[in-house]
Amino acid sequence: LPGVVRSILALTRSSDVTTEELVRLIQQDPILAGKVIGLANSSLFAGAGGKTIDLHEAVIKVGFLAIRNIVAGIGLSQTFAPAKEFRLLWFTFIERSLGIAGLTEDLMRKKGDSHSS
Repeated sequence: LPGVVRSILALTRSSDVTTEELVRLIQQDPILAGKVIGLANSSLFAGAGGKTIDLHEAVIKVGFLAIRNIVAGIGLSQTFAPAKEFRLLWFTFIERSLGIAGLTEDLMRKKGDSHSS
């Protein structure tokens, strides 16, 4: 896996990672930074405020788990690039998988919140 991808995956395993640390690493890869901002502005996160153009805000909006999943997906797609005729299918699969992961994270967070009341 590419160096930035490995670094982000390692960092997001830590429970004491800060948003600033994660943003610093993501900024090293402009394509990844654009994907995180794009995801923050997607319909999946549309209800979480207005348009996001700042990477720091996007990281907070999307969440560490979703970013970890994005990075893992990008790393896998770079490492195991599909044949040209399967790229659209591959990226659609990755996009939908990330959406499901994000929804699952939200559901688990809400379920945990209901038990703490």
